[in-house]
Amino acid sequence: MRASQGYEEASVAGFVLSLIALAILGISGWLGGKLAYRYGVRVADEQAQREGFTH
Repeated sequence: MRASQGYEEASVAGFVLSLIALAILGISGWLGGKLAYRYGVRVADEQAQREGFTH
């Protein structure tokens, strides 16, 4: 933090980029949850990985 600078010197562009990053993070988490819980997409278990995963 820059304690010597006031709040009015904070960059609006930095704040907007932080909001965009937060939105992307939330959307990716929502999509990941949807893939895992609704469609059952997951990492193959260890036995299937050893044998070579074939679909």
